Amino acid sequence: MLQLELNEVLEETADAAFSVDPQGEIRFWNASAKNLLGYAPSETVGKNVHTLLRCRDALGTKTCTGDFYARQATTENCRLANFDV
Repeated sequence: MLQLELNEVLEETADAAFSVDPQGEIRFWNASAKNLLGYAPSETVGKNVHTLLRCRDALGTKTCTGDFYARQATTENCRLANFDV
């Protein structure tokens, strides 16, 4: 699926969704993410997710860190797994 098509699908979902590149830079941010997290796409796209959100998982472990994206970028095909924060 082309990135533009994926973004169109994600824009229509009621779930907050965003995408990042292998370095953790936000490339897409939907309206539901704006409603949930309070940041407009114009405030997020191009910024590093670990700087903006400082995410933690359900166990309190820091996620979305610079190291996390550096490790993930070295995996096969630079694919980042989906995860909840």
